[in-house]
Amino acid sequence: MTFRAFATALLLTAASAAFAQAPSTTHWPSQKEGDFVIKDFRFKSGETLPALNIHYTTLGTPQRNASGDITNAVILLHGTSSSGKAWLMPSLADELFAPGQPLDAARYFIVLPDGIGRGGSSKPSDGLKGKFPHYRYEDIVASEYRLVTEGLGIKHLRLVMGSSMGGMHTLNISIPNLKQFAYVGVFSSGWFPGVLENSETKFASSLNDANAKKDLKLVWFSTGSQDFLLGATKKTIALLEKHGFKVEFHESGGGHTWENWQDYLHQFAPRLFQ
Repeated sequence: MTFRAFATALLLTAASAAFAQAPSTTHWPSQKEGDFVIKDFRFKSGETLPALNIHYTTLGTPQRNASGDITNAVILLHGTSSSGKAWLMPSLADELFAPGQPLDAARYFIVLPDGIGRGGSSKPSDGLKGKFPHYRYEDIVASEYRLVTEGLGIKHLRLVMGSSMGGMHTLNISIPNLKQFAYVGVFSSGWFPGVLENSETKFASSLNDANAKKDLKLVWFSTGSQDFLLGATKKTIALLEKHGFKVEFHESGGGHTWENWQDYLHQFAPRLFQ
């Protein structure tokens, strides 16, 4: 399934007034925007783009160990109808990035990418329109991973977290690269229908790698009882538990809403980096 096809369904279901909130006017410590250009990017469809641009925002300053590796990086992935700046809405940013909060921007190096087709990243409306390559979830994940590892030079992240589509991207980035993550947070998501069926085969080596799992501190899911992705969440958790993962799951009331994701953040954030 292409991203465009499934995104239409998600947009109809997940859109809410909360997405209309403007990003916070607060300028967080060392807040910067940048662009990582991947030359001759090959999409899953076989199509190529001479220059794929991935736009991103970072907060905070990288801290490095004696070997020069960044030690305080986290990445937050957005949902279908938003961009990385969704995490800068006051209702989230003030509780995440402020002094003393779980992702205090004075302590952590926070990466907020715009997925392909969103925000400042390459998208059909840039000019190619219908001639823009057909992009899939794998393409978005691959480009975000390359931003982190090649563009920003990060080898290990303390946390990867995402909601809705960003939650599935969280799984697709973390599961095949388990040694690079300590905390994994998935809000209102799982492997979507049509993706779940292939995930066990696709990620077989990682799913069965006991050594890679040993450094995981927390794998956390939360989804509403009326969320159309509740079934996907539960099936994903069952698959992970089958392969020896310890998963913490919280089922809330309500559906696929930004208000729920704010509540999940309240529950998940205090568990980080304990």
